Amino acid sequence: MNNVNTQKIIEALTSRYDMYHRNKYIFFIFGVLLKIIDDYEDGLVDYISHDMCLVLKCLFIVTTIIAFIIDTEFINEYVYIVISMAFIENSLVNANGEILKFYILHGIITLAFYIYYVCRRKLQLIEYSYVYGFSYTIVKIMNIYTWLYLENELFGENISEIKIFYRTYLVVSTVLFQSYIISNLKNMTIAYMTISVLNMIISNDK
Repeated sequence: MNNVNTQKIIEALTSRYDMYHRNKYIFFIFGVLLKIIDDYEDGLVDYISHDMCLVLKCLFIVTTIIAFIIDTEFINEYVYIVISMAFIENSLVNANGEILKFYILHGIITLAFYIYYVCRRKLQLIEYSYVYGFSYTIVKIMNIYTWLYLENELFGENISEIKIFYRTYLVVSTVLFQSYIISNLKNMTIAYMTISVLNMIISNDK
């Protein structure tokens, strides 16, 4: 019986590993598109036009749907970022203070997929630690919200050498010290932060 269970675990991990390497570029594209759109709306970049940004937004929505379909674990982590961002000041507005309907649409799509997977029992609404007796869900939301809130308070949308160094450190440390982690959220974060650093460098040199 133990051998059968061990074999199932190995098969599940192998399948997850194969899926991860087969589809990881989708999540790199996800992160790249998200950050380019984000920085354009914040007025930090001018190397794309308004029409080009509309095209990128359409591509991002398609990429989002594909990402959510091929990896339920990704949305299980990403949904907490979306929820946390909704409570961060000025995170859903552009440089002119206008509410971004695109981000609202993206949030609705994210929550719709998450609720669908929960209803189909592919994801747990509340994740518990049976060892420590607390909810991982609450801890995740608190950790992500705290990180996003502190970064927003420390740096905001301003460009500085400290912010460039900080985000470069995040990219390098993730690549070097988390290479063993099989997570498409990690891939998305690496792409997002890399584009963030490049955009800040480009803007800082003007």
